Parts: sequence; structure tokens; C-alpha cells
Amino acid sequence: MNLIKCEKLEKSMAELQFSIDAEAFKKAVADVFKKEGKKYPVQGFRKGKAPRKMIEKLYGEGVFYEEAFDLVFPDMYRAAVEENHLEATLEEYRYITERLNAYDNVTVYFFPACEDIICDLNHYADYSHYHPRFNRFMTECFVSGSYRVSKETAGQTASQNTEENLQKADVQPEEKTIDEYLEEMRRIVDHYDFDTLHEKIAVWNP
Repeated sequence: MNLIKCEKLEKSMAELQFSIDAEAFKKAVADVFKKEGKKYPVQGFRKGKAPRKMIEKLYGEGVFYEEAFDLVFPDMYRAAVEENHLEATLEEYRYITERLNAYDNVTVYFFPACEDIICDLNHYADYSHYHPRFNRFMTECFVSGSYRVSKETAGQTASQNTEENLQKADVQPEEKTIDEYLEEMRRIVDHYDFDTLHEKIAVWNP
């Protein structure tokens, strides 16, 4: 089972195209027949005793295909998400940010692209929470405006605005659009030394 294509669509949606191993699908069809074949009556055969070829001839060659697909799809989808985990995560961040930034009374801050913090395991309290000292740092950012996500539309960055536009929009110079933050996050992930990270984890969890 392989992911052939992942095409981005509008509104944080994507179209996935898979190829399914022929032998794996044949096995899934056989498994469905064993489980569901008795549901298809064939004249001249007792319930559940009709050969598969007879059922397929009477009800159509693809009679078991849909349920066979339902068997193999979860693994295919899980593999696709794992293979494209970064893209899925970036799109999730973009979707949430765009929804929240639509409200005038909401301000969004983005810390996952703060390399000095996220790339040091000593900065975490557990698997998914920062050390309390960084909670304080983030609170201070709420006051200073650091790491704030601009409400500007995609393709128009805060740095491209004139000083007059900055004042009108009440945008701080250190702001970035969500696209800029996500590109920075992508750069961090693409260049991170995961082998070293795994070695550290192995030492801490023998």
C-alpha cells in the first residue's frame, strides 16, 4: 500500500491517491468472503455453502470489494498520515490560526517555530509540556507582542508594510504571518538531527 499523491485543496483539505498491493487486496476480498459470504443466497446451495465464484457471478465480480477496501483502508490512511505527518501538522496549525484570527478580539501567538526552545529536551517538563519557566516566557510575550501572528492575508507579510500601514493596522514589526512561521517550522524539522535525539532518548529510557 503506497501513497501516490497528496494534493492540497482549498480550506485545509487534501486529496489522497493510493495504490493497493494486489495480493493484499485479494487476501482482504477472501477474508470478506469467509465472513460475509453466507449473507448472499444462491439457489441450489445451503446457506453459507455457495462457492465464491458463484456468488460473484450472481451478484457481480466486485460484490466483496467495498468491504475489502474497508479492511485495508485504515492501515493505508494511518501510513499516509505518518508519511505526511509534517504536512498534516502544518495544515492543522494554519487552519486553526485562520479560524481564530477571523475574530477581532482574538490574538494568536506561535511558539512551535521558536527553535531555541523546542529543540532542547531539557526545556520540557514531560512529553508535551514546556518547563514552567517557559510558560513565564510565553506570558511575557503576550505583553511584548513577540511571536504574535499577523492578521494580514497570506502573501502579505508585516515586513512588507510601510510604517504608516503598521500604525494603522496596529501591527508590531516582530509579527509574522502564519505562513512565515510555518515555513520556519518546516526548516527546523527538515534540518533537525533526529538520529541524535533518538540516541538521547535511548540513554534516558534503557
